[in-house]
Amino acid sequence: MRLTQEQVERLRGMDLDPDRVSAVNITDIWIERQTQISIVKSAYMLAEVYNLDLADVREALTRELYWHLDTEELGIMIRMEDTDVETMYVRIPVGRWGFREDERVTQ
Repeated sequence: MRLTQEQVERLRGMDLDPDRVSAVNITDIWIERQTQISIVKSAYMLAEVYNLDLADVREALTRELYWHLDTEELGIMIRMEDTDVETMYVRIPVGRWGFREDERVTQ
């Protein structure tokens, strides 16, 4: 998926090379079950620490996903406006996620 200019700027702001990542849609990937559980636990923690609505945090987890071409990692950019930490970036290692065509599906 092609990056928007806004995405390019955000990636550069996080010291990431926009030419070495590709945007992906949550519906095109699977994430290992144990990794999903860790992500959900982290979402609860973020909501509690920053006094955010859990639904907003969970939505943010699926909004901006990036495939790192060099490392094959999945990056999740979490933007939490009006907080002390406006943007967080989490990487999911190879083997804990993949494209749905790889025969696995998110359960």
